[in-house]
Amino acid sequence: MKINESKKYIMDTQQKIKKAQDENWELLTVLGMPWSETKKLSANDREYLLSKAEELKEAHRQRQQLLTDAQRNQLEANKSLNQ
Repeated sequence: MKINESKKYIMDTQQKIKKAQDENWELLTVLGMPWSETKKLSANDREYLLSKAEELKEAHRQRQQLLTDAQRNQLEANKSLNQ
């Protein structure tokens, strides 16, 4: 293997490891899965659980936006009453 090919192989391997770690972190933080369990998942299970984690994050973003909008509306209503 040439030096450039070796470097590319090492970089590709590092990127795959980082991607797996990032996915494990997402499953741990969003779904509460133990780290040790995230490493045992099949590719299909990993893909499914990551999609569910995305759904949960989107639902959370939407709830946060609704809460923010409601608070803003309440502040504006209070301002109107106090004028």
